[in-house]
Amino acid sequence: MGTSSISASDSVRLLGVLISADLSFDRHITKVAGQCFYQLRPLCSVRESLDADSAATMIRAFVSSRVDYCCLLVAAHREQ
Repeated sequence: MGTSSISASDSVRLLGVLISADLSFDRHITKVAGQCFYQLRPLCSVRESLDADSAATMIRAFVSSRVDYCCLLVAAHREQ
């Protein structure tokens, strides 16, 4: 409408998932891996003061929430 234009982008974020122009999830996977590492790094300093169950719970809380989101979408894409 009118003189409006839409510029192209290398990637788009849709419901929190980064999808590149070639429909790959490489940028999203890289971003999620970086977020997981960022969350796990501080646990190294307190790991010795936690019992195994507490450490496992914290790891699941920090990592699983990021990995499980969009997991089915990425898995389905890899099968194609």
